[in-house]
Amino acid sequence: MAIKNEITILTRAEQADLYSPPIFSIEEQRLYFSLNDAELAVFRSIRLRAHRCYFVAILGYFKSKPVILDIAYSQVSKDLMFISKELLGGKGLRPFTPSQKQKDRLYAKVLDLAGYHKWDESQHFNSLFDHLVQVGNAWLEPRYLFDTAIEFLTSHSIAIPRYTVLQRLISRAMQQVRKDLAHQLNQLTSPELHVFLDSITAIDDGLSLNQLRGGAKSLTVPELKKELALYHQLAPWRTQINGVIDGLNLSLKNRQHFGELINYYGSKLKRFKRAQQHLWLLCHLTERIQLALERLTDGFIYHIRKQQEAANTFAQQAVFLSWQSAAD
Repeated sequence: MAIKNEITILTRAEQADLYSPPIFSIEEQRLYFSLNDAELAVFRSIRLRAHRCYFVAILGYFKSKPVILDIAYSQVSKDLMFISKELLGGKGLRPFTPSQKQKDRLYAKVLDLAGYHKWDESQHFNSLFDHLVQVGNAWLEPRYLFDTAIEFLTSHSIAIPRYTVLQRLISRAMQQVRKDLAHQLNQLTSPELHVFLDSITAIDDGLSLNQLRGGAKSLTVPELKKELALYHQLAPWRTQINGVIDGLNLSLKNRQHFGELINYYGSKLKRFKRAQQHLWLLCHLTERIQLALERLTDGFIYHIRKQQEAANTFAQQAVFLSWQSAAD
């Protein structure tokens, strides 16, 4: 897991946007608060005027986004007054707060009309969890998994549950993927490679995280020598590293994502479990070895061209001097 027990998926603003009632324009109010025959029949079956207006409001919000909202009168008073005016002859509406039992009954009617089900952990958790684990093997990124969960819920006509429910579900799915990868990693990695990976995060002499995250800043000879020295340290392990990565059968997305975490966490890497450190390092090292080869190749080509240009310049000068001597 990450440093915190609770993963961060949505910002506060994004949470508010998803779990707060939408703000409709006049045109949107007319669109979302208009009723078809089936909805009108349910509307007329509700006895209290205030509850009728509340029903139309939450029905319209659910059409906009399939979330069961916990709303107060003050949040939606303008919409309730619009509904009262349009559907109930323009009479006023006093502030009110339905009880939780009344809200549940009204939302049950909304769900029935929309053909949706309320989130039920006992019925829906396992199928969504398994789906997230499967998707996580392709890309283990919290926001991507959150969007995947929303898509799954919508396609299965399940109302989007509370943020904390999805947060916990995604956290568990990510833990499961990491657990499976850690088990495979332990089987595929030799004791010698484990020791080498441990040495990178240790505060000792030898290859360090700073060296990995650094590298040649230019194509000058001193900088290229640093890159060459780094490559010589990594080259003996290249076959083993590639073998482990191939054996893990990681998607390109996950390889890139895990590798980037080395630069993201830097010295904080040691706060994570050993298996996670090694997984991220292996993904980073495959990219880093390739990058070192590319930098060295670019440097070689650059200096060859410089030598060619210098040779051409020298030859031209020699010819010029030869002509000049002949003229004299």
